[in-house]
Amino acid sequence: MTTLLAGSPESGTEGHALRRGREAKAARVLVTDGFWRKSLSAVRALGASREFEVTAGEWSRFSCSLFSRFARKTIVYPSPLSRPKAFLRALSAEIRRDSVDILMPMEETTLITVLRARDTHFKGVLIPFAPLERILVARDKAIVLRKAMDLGIPVPRTLFSEDVSPRSLASFPLPALVKPRISSGARGIRYAAKHSELEAAYHEVASRFPRPLVQERLPSDGRGAGVSMLIDFDGRVLASFTHLRLRENPPKGGASTLRASARIPEIEECAASLVRCLGLSGVAMVEFKTDLRDGRFKLMEVNPRFWGSLELAVRAGVNFPVLLARWAQGRFHGPPPGYREGVMCRWLIPGDILHFIRNPERFRLDPPFFRFRMKDLHYDIIRRGDMMPVLGTVLSAFPMASSDMKKFLRP
Repeated sequence: MTTLLAGSPESGTEGHALRRGREAKAARVLVTDGFWRKSLSAVRALGASREFEVTAGEWSRFSCSLFSRFARKTIVYPSPLSRPKAFLRALSAEIRRDSVDILMPMEETTLITVLRARDTHFKGVLIPFAPLERILVARDKAIVLRKAMDLGIPVPRTLFSEDVSPRSLASFPLPALVKPRISSGARGIRYAAKHSELEAAYHEVASRFPRPLVQERLPSDGRGAGVSMLIDFDGRVLASFTHLRLRENPPKGGASTLRASARIPEIEECAASLVRCLGLSGVAMVEFKTDLRDGRFKLMEVNPRFWGSLELAVRAGVNFPVLLARWAQGRFHGPPPGYREGVMCRWLIPGDILHFIRNPERFRLDPPFFRFRMKDLHYDIIRRGDMMPVLGTVLSAFPMASSDMKKFLRP
């Protein structure tokens, strides 16, 4: 039976058709990109529910999600980076063979590859994400920053590529950074403390990434925050969750290694306005950072996909993977779920270990590094009753040395 959500192409407006999953037994969900901790979180969240049966996939067997007992089945497929056509063939064949109901691409590259082939390879399977063109817009930091400025959302001082000149670079406030319009994490970002360094950094980044941005570097001690959301086709926020970053790797700015659930209404309202303006649906996370000079949160970026700190949201009470799967099937009902504040989640291996090694203030951390057990402290990978993903994380160091992973992680 097919259920059309509001905004599907068959209903005369934009979106996509979503069919209802199995009525009598658990729906089958295929979670890709099993190397990443957010994928492990999704596998565990879905697999722990009686509503779903989970297949975990990745191009390497040495991936934490493929070691989880919550995965009913595991598959190894060709790399979506180096062999996208073979990846699509293998994934679509597995979906047909195993009668998969819902496909959840977890990484940006995989998501875009799948969405580009939605009509040719994935008819009849639910892919509960925004249309490709809106994902591509949300990836473009220049477009996102301009829309945020139009909405009155605070952003760091930014020099767009069309305004870059020797004079504008020479007068831009320091310290500064040059960042690609489209990239993930810290990939491609270069920092400058002098104007001579800024011009060189701009040309270096521009040689690899067209029309980069120049942006003031906010004080490194400012705390980062994220607002995660489940959004329907009409721009309504069905679920929302906010967290604060407590530690990062590298210590001056990187992936969060320790974070806590919080409520920050000022950025929650900004985030909801921005995702509506971008026309996003499914899941998204909007990142902010405190500017210590004026105490205001400034917009950093929008991630139109699942995010690395997903496990914290699940532990605090907002089970985004299950909620997304229910929404895909047209089964999301009731008010937005609440969550507990002050819940913490830690990426110990290797994230917080690397933070400890690199941070000169390592013995003055709050909470201390060696406090491994606290009330409402959870872990991204370590979980009693499902410890094998720890082994998968250790073994994943081997495929990380491959050309595919080097290409993905190259700064």
